[in-house]
Amino acid sequence: MILASDAFLELNNFDRSNAPAVFWSGFGLGCLGTVILAVARFPLYRERKFFAIGPKQLPPFHRKLYWLAYIVLAAAMIALGSLWWRIV
Repeated sequence: MILASDAFLELNNFDRSNAPAVFWSGFGLGCLGTVILAVARFPLYRERKFFAIGPKQLPPFHRKLYWLAYIVLAAAMIALGSLWWRIV
C-alpha cells in the first residue's frame, strides 16, 4: 500500500526526474501482485488444476488474496501506463 500511494503521489508531480521512481514503483507493484496471485492460486496448483479460470474453486481466504492480487496488478498497470503516456 505504501508503494501504491507513493506511485500515485509521484504521478501528480511528474517530470522526467522522477520517472525512474514511478517506473520502479510500478515494477515493484507488478512483482508483488504476481507473487500474491501465485500464493492465492496455490491450492489449485496442488490439485493440478493449472488452467482453472476465476476464483470459484478457491477457499475463502485465497479468494480474497486473488482479488487483492488483481487490484495490486491494476495499480501497477496504471502507474506504468501513465508513465508511458507522459513520456511518449
